[in-house]
Formats: sequence, C-alpha cells, structure tokens
Amino acid sequence: MDSNILITILMYGGIFFVFYWFVIRKQKKKATEARDMLSSMGVGDKVMTIGGLHGVIDEVNEKTVVLDCEGIFLTFERNAIRQIIEKASLTPTEDDNNETNTLTEDDVEADVEEVVEPVEESGDESALQDDSHERD
Repeated sequence: MDSNILITILMYGGIFFVFYWFVIRKQKKKATEARDMLSSMGVGDKVMTIGGLHGVIDEVNEKTVVLDCEGIFLTFERNAIRQIIEKASLTPTEDDNNETNTLTEDDVEADVEEVVEPVEESGDESALQDDSHERD
C-alpha cells in the first residue's frame, strides 16, 4: 500500500515538473523578452500596436508612447506595442543633441513667400448646379 502512495506522489511530481518546464518557464521567457523590447523602444522606431496599427515612435514617456501614423499623432500605453518592426537607423550624436528644433524668422518668411495662385472663376455657373434632382 505504501508503494502505491509513493508511486502516485512521484507521478504528480513528474507531471508538475513537466508542466513547469514546458509552460511556466516559456511564459517567463516571453514576458522577459516583451519587457526588454518595451524598454528598448526609441524615437524613430517603426512599431505595430496590439490593434494592428503601424506607426513611427515620435515620443517615448514613462508610461506612454506617441506614434506618428502618417501625420496623425496618437498616444498609446507602452504595453500596447506588440512589436518593433524596424529600429531607427540613425543614432543621435552629441551635435544632434545640441541642436534645437525651433523655427527661425527666416524659415517663417520663406514659408510666407510661397504663394499659391488663386484659381480663376469661370462665368459658367451651370457647372456648379446640383444635378441630383434630375434622377429618374
């Protein structure tokens, strides 16, 4: 009778060991990799969110990241980033850190000098009429 109890205890111990080895250990490894990925995010990295949205990191804060999605800036929790698709290729140098991203008066004047020519109005107002009432 005592040998049956001992065998049963060893079987449960073996099952626990296999469960730990294949499930819990791999889960901890994935969690560590995800934590490392989130801590290595930087400005300019191309990322994908858990919702499938692709964007470029514009700003990294303590708990959030700001993504540039084709000119639209969206704020996400850091944990909402699923993967880094491409790391930023340029690393900042000391010279880049000393530069400021402010506009000078010359930059503003150059933008003001660019003038868009107005579209000439034609005297034909029939092109402006709504033809939707003529449907049969």
